Amino acid sequence: TTNFRANEFLDEADLNVFNLMKEENPRRFEIEGNGNWGICEGTVFYRWEVLNFDINTLIKTGKYLTCIGLDYGFTNDPTALIVSLVNEDEKEIYIIDEHYQIGMFNEDIVELIKYKGYSKSVIVADSAEEKSIKWMKKNGVPRIKSSVKGPDSIMFGIQYLTAMAIVVALCYVLSGYFSLYQAQKIVYSKTSVEFINQ
Repeated sequence: TTNFRANEFLDEADLNVFNLMKEENPRRFEIEGNGNWGICEGTVFYRWEVLNFDINTLIKTGKYLTCIGLDYGFTNDPTALIVSLVNEDEKEIYIIDEHYQIGMFNEDIVELIKYKGYSKSVIVADSAEEKSIKWMKKNGVPRIKSSVKGPDSIMFGIQYLTAMAIVVALCYVLSGYFSLYQAQKIVYSKTSVEFINQ
């Protein structure tokens, strides 16, 4: 069978399961109900989609806060810059820009931020690179600041994001991360499996 509608062996209870899944977990429904390609088991982010939208229209409403995050990388991990519009009241995040690149020096990051027009914006950067943050402040990104990381900050961040409806512009790398990010699978036995978000 290609989808649940073509399976003549499903009874009314089974059909109700798929109808409920369609409402409560659309991503899982697309994979298990409609038979589309994807990874479902252990997938963390379900409430996201890629859409074209008018950034200026969103900004003009005055309901969205522009949030810019910077994570440093160099050899194996890329430096990542993410720009989003966040509406806490409506629980919406519109991701409007991304940049991922390996081998970026601080000078390169500052030039990228200036080129994209974000040098006067508040940018929250990885607190593990305090020396880089101070250098960037002196060299053209005066409003950059350190992120505040508390205990379980990764779990808190994941819980925050999963409570939001996320709309992604043409940000291909981030879309891939949302599609593939999975909870860690712990196998206790052949019949006992648990997923934890770490």
